Amino acid sequence: MILKQKYLFLNKIKWLIFLTSLSVILFNAFNSNIINAQSLNGSNITTSPVYADITAVPGQSVSTTLHVENNESSPVRITLSIEEFRASGINGQAQIYDPSLSIPSLSWVHFSENSFIAQPNVWNNIVMTINLPKDASLGYYYAVIFKPETIVNMGLNAKVQGENAILILLDAHSGAEKESLEVTSFKSAKGLYQYLPATFLVDVKNTGNIFVVPQGNIYISRTPNGPVIASLPINSSGGNVLPGSIREFQINWSNGFPYFQNDRIDGQIISGSNGQPEMSLNWNLKNLNQFRIGKYWAKLVLVYNNGVRDVPQTSVLSFLVIPWVLILILIVVLFILIIGIWGFVRASINATKGEKGNSKGKFKYTK
Repeated sequence: MILKQKYLFLNKIKWLIFLTSLSVILFNAFNSNIINAQSLNGSNITTSPVYADITAVPGQSVSTTLHVENNESSPVRITLSIEEFRASGINGQAQIYDPSLSIPSLSWVHFSENSFIAQPNVWNNIVMTINLPKDASLGYYYAVIFKPETIVNMGLNAKVQGENAILILLDAHSGAEKESLEVTSFKSAKGLYQYLPATFLVDVKNTGNIFVVPQGNIYISRTPNGPVIASLPINSSGGNVLPGSIREFQINWSNGFPYFQNDRIDGQIISGSNGQPEMSLNWNLKNLNQFRIGKYWAKLVLVYNNGVRDVPQTSVLSFLVIPWVLILILIVVLFILIIGIWGFVRASINATKGEKGNSKGKFKYTK
């Protein structure tokens, strides 16, 4: 009888180990991603800055310095040209286009060098000068194109290696500017998150006639007017919104435990077959005090300057963080433990009863 009870108890322990292992496998299946490497194509020149904001008074000249470096092992001839750009889409992309040569604003631009030979690993400084006429007004949007060509034995080889562009935003400060922005949408990418990051999308429309840089923060709290537990900057890179366009700013709140982070190879974010970044859970126990669960509130405070004062715009939303897979696994594990403990207690009771029964039987037999 005792051996049978022990056998049943060992079987229950085996089932306990099996179900716990199954829970871990299910957890990994819900929360893991396959890492796929992506190829990266580099450029053979580096230009700086990415863009420049310039303000000038009509009838005067303004200059800015542009930088370019040749990353090749041999000299490269670089030729400069001027084009224009406009907003493309809502994510801050620029569409560069070749405008009509009859546009007067193109003739205002001059470079210290239109073409030069760049030595390997040497920075070259190019001065861009814009001579504004007295009737210049509002904004002008230039794209300075750097076109490299390979030099072989100091002779020109027509093999083009690619092009870089620096965007120049010029505000001809004539007094006719109207700086005006409108928040057209403030939303969370999802209403329910299993783990952070939570992603917020802020759509800003430029309803004025000149480019404007919005700034601000999103404040996270547990109640609509409760203490702020996180402050997330908006447009920390200082991106512009062009007139008549809508730009969407994406802000992530990732201070949690655990939280999804981008997978990287050699410091580069890797993407899956769908083009989206691959992510995996970070279980840094140092962030255990940042475990998130329940309802949270996000308050948007966006500010822009209308030329006279700062103009704020606000909006509020709520969202949920429920780590349901983790909760489900904890419930399953707790249930397994309860079953295991109950089985152990029951086996012990049955074993005790069996021993008493055997003792009584032996006593009667001897009598």
